[in-house]
Amino acid sequence: RIIGPVTLENLKFEKKVHDVVESTINDYYIEKFGTPMIINDNGEQEPFQAFAATTTDVLLRKVTGMINGHRTYEVPLSVKGEWDFDKLVNFASQVKGYARILYELHESREGIYDVIIRSINSIDARTASVTNLPIGLIEELKYKLLEFPDTKDIYFDITPKPPATIEYV
Repeated sequence: RIIGPVTLENLKFEKKVHDVVESTINDYYIEKFGTPMIINDNGEQEPFQAFAATTTDVLLRKVTGMINGHRTYEVPLSVKGEWDFDKLVNFASQVKGYARILYELHESREGIYDVIIRSINSIDARTASVTNLPIGLIEELKYKLLEFPDTKDIYFDITPKPPATIEYV
């Protein structure tokens, strides 16, 4: 879940932020539904996967996607503004020239690593929808991630599969 070369330093950071994202989302589902995952109205496991991906300068890094049925490596597009889950996911599904759209949660000149929160639902991993997490939970994740001094920018990946892949590399 590290985009780019793996080092001891970024591996330690990835493990910490991944644990925060996964455990916070699991705790939310346990509190709300009594279990860490559900089968939603579309028959998908929700969440199928929830994790943090990390890198330096993610907006300059090529990440995987699927465009016109072919695997591609493109830089992601960052968007910010009002949180409207349905509108953002619809935009991410239809935008041309990008395989991945990241919603900016925090921008900083401090820190080293960008953190991308990814939570998806799926039946079989061939296709995946974005988990509609409450913005309050996403904000809670942001503040927890900012407790690590090496955290720089934070994004929430709003891209279904396709055009994105579930993972980044």
